[in-house]
Amino acid sequence: APPLLSRLSAAAASTAPPANTAPLKRTPLHKLHLELGAKMVDFCGWDMPVLYAGTQGSVLNSHLHCRKGEGLFDVSHMGQITVKGRDAISFMESLAPADLKETPHGHAKLSMFLDSQGGILDDTMISVRSATELYVVVNAGCADADWERIQVAAS
Repeated sequence: APPLLSRLSAAAASTAPPANTAPLKRTPLHKLHLELGAKMVDFCGWDMPVLYAGTQGSVLNSHLHCRKGEGLFDVSHMGQITVKGRDAISFMESLAPADLKETPHGHAKLSMFLDSQGGILDDTMISVRSATELYVVVNAGCADADWERIQVAAS
């Protein structure tokens, strides 16, 4: 039986709007980003933080802060897909080079979608919820293409 697929995120139903035609979408953490002094930028139609106050506008300082202290990466804008069914694991293993059968339930694998020549199309994180359910996170900029790729493979 083909796997049951569903999209979970707000990013799933949209692509980036053409410049200056629509207001940027906001994640549930948007207000917090502003309170923390984030510099916000357009990322695939989403108003997303790129740097925070206290880093003196430096990507290197931001990197070092995260390595030595803490960091926050808002994934609310990313595509979220569930794959369910008795063949969910073998189905996703046919799309992404990851050994999901050996991944403990509750754990995840970083993987990627490949083209027919083995070139990388997008990276993805695949969480194994159970032997019959996976949770797949894809990049916002590729969410529609990844969703279509999974749907085509499932049909």
